[in-house]
Amino acid sequence: MWKLIWRSFVLSGVFWAGYYLGQHPMSEVTQTIQSLSDRVAERTLRLDQVHEFSQREFFAAKARLLEGKAEYLDGQYEKATRELDKALLHLKKASGRDTGSLLKSLIGQVQGMKHSLASGDQISPKTIEEVQKKLDTMLADR
Repeated sequence: MWKLIWRSFVLSGVFWAGYYLGQHPMSEVTQTIQSLSDRVAERTLRLDQVHEFSQREFFAAKARLLEGKAEYLDGQYEKATRELDKALLHLKKASGRDTGSLLKSLIGQVQGMKHSLASGDQISPKTIEEVQKKLDTMLADR
């Protein structure tokens, strides 16, 4: 039964393709197939570029976060605030199309850490580790 249905489907597809090719000149068919292929390739490359861009931004954010952590542990709170601000900018660039709850909470935590440092408050090392782990999780998911 399934063989009959499958054969009918294939035969219909072949008949339709032959009918289409018979109705249009070969140059038009070739051009249509070429434009379709170009559109598929363009969309695929665009998706890869967006993915690569966001991944680069996540890596840059992680680098800035680690630099900010080092500055904080050295007692350079002003430099640490600047580094966290740069990490925040990279995260916001990476979040262009991604509005996941993990990314939103990560941005919120980095903003909170930055505001705490700017106001002269201390940040617990546990908070910094949490943010670092979330960022690692996001990088692993990409």
